[in-house]
Amino acid sequence: GRSCISLDDFPVTPCSGALQGVVGIKWDVDMLSMLRPERVAKPLAAVADLLLCPAAESLVGDTVDVKKFIQAVEERYCEDLAFHNAHHAASVMHRTKWLAFAMQLWEQMPPGEQFALMTAAMGLDVGHFGRSSAFCAASGHPLTQLFVDGPDILENYHASLLLGLLRDSGLLRKVPASE
Repeated sequence: GRSCISLDDFPVTPCSGALQGVVGIKWDVDMLSMLRPERVAKPLAAVADLLLCPAAESLVGDTVDVKKFIQAVEERYCEDLAFHNAHHAASVMHRTKWLAFAMQLWEQMPPGEQFALMTAAMGLDVGHFGRSSAFCAASGHPLTQLFVDGPDILENYHASLLLGLLRDSGLLRKVPASE
């Protein structure tokens, strides 16, 4: 079989521009190896810096508030979870960009669409606490009072939390009306 690409193949740090041609472009990047804690303290920020910030810069002119938004999202991922954590979100961002790139859609997407796609990928499980929607419904979890859509309780929660963080970041006020 084909071997995966890992950071061991590159004499650079994850935030370096040299990886920009790999993350989101090559399917066989070993994200778990690349984003090991001893290499990267903030895995989601490292990937979002490569995949979200360029679109944001084109869209709003700078990345200061974008990086604060990314930090706020990453802080709401629980690293104690084996799966729904910031590493998972970084991997989903990578795979989402790869899919758009492989289908030759990425280059055709305006910055607003790129930003929206990468933001959605980044926040797909934000705030996850290691239980399912079925658990929330069966246990009468407080989220069932806010999001009563049956099997979609957690999906609605993740979307609501992400949109709240985006609103609180002030980024939406900076996006041109045309986007």
